[in-house]
Amino acid sequence: MSLRVQCLDGARQEQQWIRDCLASGASSAPQAALAVCQYAQGTLLLPGLQAVDAGIAARASQHGLPFLRRAGGGAAVLAGPWMVSAHVWLPAARGVHASLTSLRRRFSEAHCRALQACGMHAVTVTCDPPRPPEEDYWLKSVCFG
Repeated sequence: MSLRVQCLDGARQEQQWIRDCLASGASSAPQAALAVCQYAQGTLLLPGLQAVDAGIAARASQHGLPFLRRAGGGAAVLAGPWMVSAHVWLPAARGVHASLTSLRRRFSEAHCRALQACGMHAVTVTCDPPRPPEEDYWLKSVCFG
């Protein structure tokens, strides 16, 4: 399956893309989606679901730092020109029937294609595990953040 990559410009477009994906989960045929976001300016992304100290927003404003509430979960993140975010949306209805190793490789390849589609140089690196995989070993090493 080949997904069209959406190149997003800034935190507002990124958070709207996430809200749109979350809203599509209620539709009868949700689709997988892929997006890459670049940030022209620093923006403080605050947790959308957890309580946030009111002083954080005041301090961000005081220093001229834009801030937004995140559309999904997660912690506070300072996003800016020094980073790129790549997002893969895979609705629960699609199901995932793959090993953790295979899933990680597929996410890596999807992120690579997304970065390339937005004009960035990206390559994937694969290697074989140093020993036969044990479920606990792989569960401890999985990180998509």
